Amino acid sequence: MTADQVIEHMVDLDNFISEIYRILKPGGYAVMCTENLASVHNIFALLCGNQPYSGPTVSQKYVIGHHPVHSIYDVKKISYEAIIPQHTRVLAYKAFKKIFEIYKFKIENMFNVGYFPFPNMFSKLLCKIDKWHTSFIGIKVKKL
Repeated sequence: MTADQVIEHMVDLDNFISEIYRILKPGGYAVMCTENLASVHNIFALLCGNQPYSGPTVSQKYVIGHHPVHSIYDVKKISYEAIIPQHTRVLAYKAFKKIFEIYKFKIENMFNVGYFPFPNMFSKLLCKIDKWHTSFIGIKVKKL
């Protein structure tokens, strides 16, 4: 089972993860990836007094804060939901791991991608050095 950029949109994260556990066969795998609340660009946004770029979302009707996709659209003409679905649960590395441990998954692997705003080559190096502050975090879990 895979879920890429889904978990941050869940209203009931506990139900989502328990349902993953329920539907997986014993020995089955789930792989998920999400935005990292503790990413460097989110920390920078907070230091500047802004909402983290990854959310959680402040308003259901208006864009409050910054996200790279917002600049493409005229927010006055298009509803917020048409631009980006709401981010309700944005997790940091350790919390992402812990929620799956609580639901009795075996953590097979954790991985990370991107280190905004650094260029690709430097970003890959930073991902190896600092797994906690990457732009995206992923996990591969197994149902025992």
